[in-house]
Amino acid sequence: MRIYSNNDWKIDQREIKVTINMPYNSRVLVEPMHSHEFMELSYVLAGEAVQIINGVTCPVRKGNIILMRPGDSHTFRMEAGFEMLNCLFGSDIFQGLIDELEKTFHLSLSYVPNLVCLEGQDLLEANDYFQKIRREYELGEAGAQLAIQNLLHLIFIRIVRHIQTSGDMPSSDLSARILEYIDQNLSAVDLPTIAAYFGYSPSYFSKYFKKLFGVGMTTYINSIKIHRAQDLITGSKGELTVEEICNRFGFKDRKHFCAIYKEYLGITPSAALARQRSAVRRAARDKAEAH
Repeated sequence: MRIYSNNDWKIDQREIKVTINMPYNSRVLVEPMHSHEFMELSYVLAGEAVQIINGVTCPVRKGNIILMRPGDSHTFRMEAGFEMLNCLFGSDIFQGLIDELEKTFHLSLSYVPNLVCLEGQDLLEANDYFQKIRREYELGEAGAQLAIQNLLHLIFIRIVRHIQTSGDMPSSDLSARILEYIDQNLSAVDLPTIAAYFGYSPSYFSKYFKKLFGVGMTTYINSIKIHRAQDLITGSKGELTVEEICNRFGFKDRKHFCAIYKEYLGITPSAALARQRSAVRRAARDKAEAH
C-alpha cells in the first residue's frame, strides 16, 4: 500500500493545498488503496462514488464530507459525473486545528467520523463554504490561503456541533439528495418539478425546504445560478453575451436575469463582462511588457 507524503503533493507545512478529483473521459476511475502522512478533508461536489475507508465500505454522494487522518487507509471508485474537492493540510495547519478543537470543544479529532453527513442548514452552509474554497483556489488571488483556512475552520465548527448535538450520523440524508437534484437540473428546476420528484405537493415541499434549509427554494436556486454565472464571467475573456449567460442558467428573460444579478452582486452582468474584458486586456499588456 502506498503512503503519500507531503513531498509527493508538494505541501508546505504552513499551507492547505486544494485539489479536485473527477473521472477522465467519462470512464470509471479507481484509486488504489493508499494512506497519507497528512490530513485530508474532502467534499463531494457532484455525483456518487464508493469509498472503502479502513476496511469499511461507504457509498458517498453530493453533500458528504470525508475526513482522512494521517494513517487512515482508503480506496475509492468514482462513477462518471463524480467530482470531489480535497483539502490537504500541512503539518502546522493540522496541529493548529487539533489544538483549537481540543481547546474550544474539548474534543479529539479521533471522535470525528471518516464520513460526515450534515443535514439542513448545516449542510447548506458547509456547501457554501466549500464552493467558496473552490473559487478562492481557482482564482488564486492575494489572501486566498487565509480565506481557505478560515472557511475550513467554519466547516469544522459545523461538523463538531453536528456531532455533539446529533450523536450518530444519519444513514440516509434527504437534504443532500435535494441539493444534488437542484445542482444536476439547475437550468430547468422549478417547484412543481422537484416536489413531484420527491413525492410531495408543491405547497408542502416549499414549506419543507424552508424548514430544512432556513431559506426559500427560489432564493436558494437564484443564489446558486447567480454565483455560477459570476464564475462563468470571471473565468471567461468577457466575450460572452448577457443573453448566452441568461439562457444557460434558465432565467425567463434578460431583464429578470439582470435584476437578480444586480440584486445579489451589486453590479449588472453587462458591467461584470466589461470589467472582465478590461482585466484580460490589462493582463495581456502586462505580459507583453514583461517580455
